[in-house]
Amino acid sequence: MKKRAFPRAASVALVALVALAACSAKPERPGASAPPPSPLRPKPTAAPEPLLGPARYVLAEGVGVSFDEAGRDSALPRREPALASGHRFLLDGGLVLAEAPGPEALYGFRSLPARLGGGYVFWSDARTYRADTFLGELRPIAQIAAEGGARPWLDTLVLRTDLGLLELDPRAATPDLRRTDLARFAEAFSLDGKHGVRLDAFGRAEITTDGGKTFRDLTAERSVRIFALEEGESGKLLLLTGAGRQPTLALDPAKGLVPVAADPPNDLGWGMMTSLAEDTLPSSRRLAPPELATAVFAGARLPGGRVLVTREQSVRVLALATGQVLDDAPLTNVAEPYAHCQPIPRGADVLLACTHSHGAHVLALQDDPSAPRLEATFPEPSTFIAGQGPRFAFTGRCGALVPTAADFRGAPPVNDAQPKLFGPSEFEREFTTPPADPPEPLDPTPADEAYVCVRSADGAWTERRLTGEDATHLYRFLPGDGGTATALVFRSKDTKTASKPAPEGIRILHVDPEDPALGGAAFPAAPTPMEEPPYRSIDRDFWLDDKDGSIHGWIVLPPEGESAEDAERPDPIPQGRSERMLPVSTRLGGRFAGVHIHPDGRVEVHPLPPGVVEVIRGGPFALARADNDGAATYHESTDGGRTFRPVVAPPVGELNAPYDANMVQGCSELGCALGDGVVRLGWGSPAPAAPLDTPPDIASAPEPPVKRLGSLPLRCRLERPGAPAPRGDSKADAAPLPASLRTPPGVAVGLVRAGSFTVDVGLPFDPRPPRRATFKAPSLTRVEGAIVPVLLATDASPVGLFLRTPELRFDLGLPGSPSRDPVPLQHNGVFTAAADLGRGDLLTLQAGDGELFLLRGGLLRRFTQMARVPDVTRHRLGLARRRGDAASPRLAVSAVSGTSGDILLADLDLARATLGPVRAAGSLTNLDASPACRPDPDAYRLLAEVLVDVQFDPPDPDHDAPSLGATALVAVSTGRTCLEGLEVRFPRNNTTLVVRFPSPGASLIRGAGRSDAAVCSSP
Repeated sequence: MKKRAFPRAASVALVALVALAACSAKPERPGASAPPPSPLRPKPTAAPEPLLGPARYVLAEGVGVSFDEAGRDSALPRREPALASGHRFLLDGGLVLAEAPGPEALYGFRSLPARLGGGYVFWSDARTYRADTFLGELRPIAQIAAEGGARPWLDTLVLRTDLGLLELDPRAATPDLRRTDLARFAEAFSLDGKHGVRLDAFGRAEITTDGGKTFRDLTAERSVRIFALEEGESGKLLLLTGAGRQPTLALDPAKGLVPVAADPPNDLGWGMMTSLAEDTLPSSRRLAPPELATAVFAGARLPGGRVLVTREQSVRVLALATGQVLDDAPLTNVAEPYAHCQPIPRGADVLLACTHSHGAHVLALQDDPSAPRLEATFPEPSTFIAGQGPRFAFTGRCGALVPTAADFRGAPPVNDAQPKLFGPSEFEREFTTPPADPPEPLDPTPADEAYVCVRSADGAWTERRLTGEDATHLYRFLPGDGGTATALVFRSKDTKTASKPAPEGIRILHVDPEDPALGGAAFPAAPTPMEEPPYRSIDRDFWLDDKDGSIHGWIVLPPEGESAEDAERPDPIPQGRSERMLPVSTRLGGRFAGVHIHPDGRVEVHPLPPGVVEVIRGGPFALARADNDGAATYHESTDGGRTFRPVVAPPVGELNAPYDANMVQGCSELGCALGDGVVRLGWGSPAPAAPLDTPPDIASAPEPPVKRLGSLPLRCRLERPGAPAPRGDSKADAAPLPASLRTPPGVAVGLVRAGSFTVDVGLPFDPRPPRRATFKAPSLTRVEGAIVPVLLATDASPVGLFLRTPELRFDLGLPGSPSRDPVPLQHNGVFTAAADLGRGDLLTLQAGDGELFLLRGGLLRRFTQMARVPDVTRHRLGLARRRGDAASPRLAVSAVSGTSGDILLADLDLARATLGPVRAAGSLTNLDASPACRPDPDAYRLLAEVLVDVQFDPPDPDHDAPSLGATALVAVSTGRTCLEGLEVRFPRNNTTLVVRFPSPGASLIRGAGRSDAAVCSSP
């Protein structure tokens, strides 16, 4: 036995000096006998504080929360309405004050101005609701979701839906959902019913100051495009433009359009909307800090409703009532390798239990938390153990009687310019002899020896040693009073061994890990210290009873419904530094039940509530989730699982097994960290309300006045199967796959042989057999890339192609004599469309970036970049070309909605490289393939992606399929949207159906070396 104490008045500076002197002298062996210093009189033991209660749920940073789209946050605390996991909550710094259920999950909300009736509007993924108060009754007002949010307009409310902007009057008893001229815009907002701004898909801004009687084209006046709108201070509407969404203009109800001073640029040259300093200012919309979960998982409760947590080389104090930060203190006098600590209160003391790869140590916090006192060191890495009250121990040898860095055998010296714990100062490094190399680490403890270093209430540490068979099968040490410990040892009831007296200060209690009373349960493996914050290093799974010395703890039950006989017994695995082979479970989650091991070894397993599937625990505290008939219920225990009582379920998410051993999930006297930012603070709560038998029906609401784009029916029949192969040498030389508009990117086309690349080219929407093209390719072995469609001026062949590879361009179907040499072209972008400008020039589009380029041969020059206003209509960008414009091409940028089918056009000024206003040109929902649909001479042609339902007569299993992706050739003119052609790829057999309308249209099924004529119509 070895006892040790250290004077409480020792300062960190003294500890650093002692550490240096000890490093230059021969360290004392941990087991050496020496008279310990006389311990000081212990501080009076503080009376334990009552448990926090009733329990409250708190949402910490990391939980997905949506706040009111209207208004701004406050620097002062206040209640904030919010949505989390689809439910409505009133929050105060993350603390849940009230909540209201709803008929379905909600995704966003906005408070309405008084001129629109006040109250709130909410939206789910299928509907839009209105309520008079935030937690009030939800009334459906539209059978469509406002995916992009809701905006107050002049005298209506605008819903930004996937079918475009829709308007309604929220003041009406039965709101009429309608589509107006706003449908061609992407965003609209009015401050007061008089001043408003509307933006089209490409950022052209129009403003009104007279309630919509007149609009000014701000883009035409000032050559600016607006990316987004944002509510500013003092009722202003900020117009965001430029890099980093910087506001340059604002619409002020009192002054009209006013400039906004730009913020100074940051290091990247961009203006910053908020600085780092502003980001740390108090905000009523800020949730509880993530350290609150750390606090209930591995923190230390302090008097006055506070809790201490450790961070990276610092400690933080939080308020238990709110979870908000009260104070921060850097551990400036502790070197980084030694600052991985978990705090724990022991009586009137607050300790930091620290672990690292070369040992462990205990720091005692005093008046200045940034200057802790070194209380004890331990020469080998291991785990601390905490019992009830002041009981505390380390599962390993004690260090030297006077704690120093020399106890960390094998640790490298700490070099730092500042005086650090275990690190010499500048003066000491300059005027003292450098210490010799540190001694080698201690050898692992033999399996038949086990040590525990127990802390007494007066701060003295006592080493206890267990040997022999009991040490070989030791499961856990448990600290007792006065420096004593209890050894919980695995031993079968059938084992007959001669009784030996227990070592001094150690009581031995045997338990049979296969005792039938366990019901197939297994003892959990001892946790290992965390190497990352919150640095949990203290094991609380088992503890001694204050009355009779029996043992309480937690064991892992078999899964629900599995009998004890069928339960899989865990295989022995190494435990502790001596790697004792013990049959313990490493499961992180599941059904943990309380166990009571009596002094005579009898085992009593406390029953769980019916249906429990998951339990998190910490000491005598636990929270359990049960699943009964598909409904989750929750139960808490504060007596080690002996009793459970039903409690209110968490407001968001549910309790699941931890996915990682380092996950912050567990319980303590402060509450439970459920994981993913949800914290249950305190214990005890009213009984949960009875669940509803059936959820209430959702009332009907007005349907949107717009049809959704569906699949286009296509009926076909084969005419002449087995058409000859393309013109060329022979079928054997035919390309394995023709190049066509629907050829997938990255698929090899054609053949490369003897320095030539030969490919069969199917011109878009041309029902004739493919033609063969040959190019010189002396350095190629394989050709693959992306097919780019090119809008041409001719009616007979309105679309051409070029093949783009990473370094080359092959013109497969463009006007003029085809070049037999590929054109070098190096560019990282992805071209999605192009238009022929004549004389070999092309205008190309990168839809993903909204960039247009001029392409002449292999030379590429940026033409312009389009602003894109975020919307939810699933617009696909493309190019459109006016018919009959060969001499002077007239082009437009097209935006085609994949949900409503709306076709929007914005004319391109090729001389100025600018976009004109967006106009509604037609809709894919009104496609007409009949001979009666004849586009006007000034109609625009474009390509659009559609879905088709293909059905052959007689049925053809290789080609009949619903909802196939297709490319449509569309001509739009006043009042008409004509379907001129379709190309459909059949992935089942790598063939392509080409159709040219009017209906019934000549058609062709193209395949590798085969073309089959057909006739198709679209009813």
